[in-house]
Amino acid sequence: MSPISVCVTIDKRSWRKRKEDRKCSPNLSTDGVLNTHKGSFHRKHSLTVMDINHATKGASGASLFYCSRPLEAALTRRPFQLIMLVLGGYSLFSFFACWSFVPRHDHISELRFITLTLRGGDDVALARVGSFGALLYGKELRPSNASQSGAIVSLQYEHTVSMDGWYFTTSEADKQLDPIRFRVEAYDVVKGKWKVVGSSSYLVCVNTYIFLDTRFRTNETRGFQQVFQVQARSAWPELMDKLVSALCFFIGAFAAAHGRAAFAANLAVWTCLIHAVDFLFLASQSWLFGTRAAPGDKSTYLLVVLGMDWVLSFVLLRCLKQEHVARFFQIQGFGYFVLFLYMRGKPTFGSAIGHAYIICSIIFYGGVGISIPAFRSYELWRAKRMIQPDVLQYEELWRRCLNTLSQQLDQLGEVIRLYESACSEDGRQYVQSCPTSSGPLVPVKSLEELYSHNEIISAILRSKVLTWAARCDGLLHAMEELISARDCEGPEMMSLVRWSPTKKKSRVVEKAFRLYHGDLSKVLDVVRECIIFNRVEDLKECIEEIFHDEDIEFVRIKNRLSKDHCAQSTGGYRDVLLNLRLRSFIFKVVEVQLILREFSELKSDEGHARYVQYRNCLCS
Repeated sequence: MSPISVCVTIDKRSWRKRKEDRKCSPNLSTDGVLNTHKGSFHRKHSLTVMDINHATKGASGASLFYCSRPLEAALTRRPFQLIMLVLGGYSLFSFFACWSFVPRHDHISELRFITLTLRGGDDVALARVGSFGALLYGKELRPSNASQSGAIVSLQYEHTVSMDGWYFTTSEADKQLDPIRFRVEAYDVVKGKWKVVGSSSYLVCVNTYIFLDTRFRTNETRGFQQVFQVQARSAWPELMDKLVSALCFFIGAFAAAHGRAAFAANLAVWTCLIHAVDFLFLASQSWLFGTRAAPGDKSTYLLVVLGMDWVLSFVLLRCLKQEHVARFFQIQGFGYFVLFLYMRGKPTFGSAIGHAYIICSIIFYGGVGISIPAFRSYELWRAKRMIQPDVLQYEELWRRCLNTLSQQLDQLGEVIRLYESACSEDGRQYVQSCPTSSGPLVPVKSLEELYSHNEIISAILRSKVLTWAARCDGLLHAMEELISARDCEGPEMMSLVRWSPTKKKSRVVEKAFRLYHGDLSKVLDVVRECIIFNRVEDLKECIEEIFHDEDIEFVRIKNRLSKDHCAQSTGGYRDVLLNLRLRSFIFKVVEVQLILREFSELKSDEGHARYVQYRNCLCS
């Protein structure tokens, strides 16, 4: 075992003891859950409407759907607010269209029953039907003439009639001659053509009958009458579903336009659950109670599929969220497209709203589902082209480092991996629950809490950075050039050091909203400093020096100088990031960047501006 490994192993044991001591502190319970306190003051999140609008301002529209709160981010933009308003209007239109639908066929002069398949599979010309007729309000309409020619039973009426149902009875002949697939057609004298008014099976979608002509379970009892009633299938749950959806969309669009994007996003998500409950409730009615069951009606299967589709949509939007919003639109668009293909070429009857609903759903869901990843891919391609010169410079420098410093980088990676196992992984910023006494710690929820005591913490961190850098031959940024930390003695030299500023509140809000679901306590680099090194060995020594500091707790290490690290997300730039917790201020986490001099010299204000645009395309 190398001397370095022995040293690290010994320190790791003592470090574990220090971690156990901290776990037993009165502020945090042993399972990591924060203790409660009766004297805790009431605290609210302080991300205001202005903060959220700023967090999404620079990002492209498509990239908003890939941040941590995609729906809320999208609804800060006018186009998506208008889309929500249009959805509300369409839902309301569907409600009134279904409400006013009259399930009746008018201007009928002839009616015919056409057998398509017999139970026994014989020639349809041998079909036998006991009787056949049209119904209006449950009463039979007497024809002036009736005839049967092979597979077709025809009825003629002296005057045009209206019908809302029909029936047929099985004959006294052999049951193998009973029709199991059939269609009923009526001649409309106004339109001057035959139209399908009934079938052995059908689906109902938004009061539109889709005739399928599939197998019907014809009763084997001789002389049995089977009645088919054309009726409005929009029961009260369907109507309420459309009305509630319209109200949710209208309220959501209004709320989003007035800065309540989170409320609007929640309304949109819960509307998915309303749809799912409605469809599954109607399906259960048909299966369990038979209240919606009708001869030949296959709508129950469609209701189950639609219900499960909306359940999946709810899970994607509510539980998984990030990057799954686009998949929600794609799944919905694909589902309606499959339904459209299934309906294509099949005869229908009823409200035109059914076809319009399906087509508009395909256009909306499919269009959004395709355009989101397409526009995001374009934005990423454009952003990558923008930072390509910087990436090439960093990659060329990294190749030189791999050729000349491969062994040193491997040793650095080994040491970092050992220290990573000692990290607390408690990556949150805390504040005392009661500001007037030493109460338990709770995660910060406001910018004021996040920035409290930062002047003191910055002063302590700068003092420690100066000590660590001086012991490890580190360099610090000065006004014009880099200076050695060992030379920073006296007020005059200290005044030349250009310390890293506290992270701007606008960027903190951006980062919290885009990456951490608005949780400010997960932003760990508000107070940060950097140390620059000429050699990898000095950088490694500095990490060990920080580890030996009794006032420091390692929270997280990011080794971006690892050979396995992909630097695409940082535009090719590489360093080592240490998130540290000061034991004197245990509720705050700071960041220390350890950088090789060659990478530091490649950084520029112009390159950083390009990287910011690239970051906005990633919405990170």
